[in-house]
Amino acid sequence: MIELNEHWCKGCRVCVFHCPTKSLRIASRFTMRGIHPPELVEAERCNGCRLCELLCPDFAITVMEAVSVNA
Repeated sequence: MIELNEHWCKGCRVCVFHCPTKSLRIASRFTMRGIHPPELVEAERCNGCRLCELLCPDFAITVMEAVSVNA
């Protein structure tokens, strides 16, 4: 699971280009700043490598571990 701070993201697409599992894509919607932000395509594809978080020049992405709830 990724969390994106849309106020910090400038839409540089570094995260999308370097995602090894192709879990990210550029959204068709615009943010308040007028950019197309990255979005997670399918959460199952993401392997949690944190490459997007590490390469983001604006620190706009945070990778969080999925929380499993056992009933």
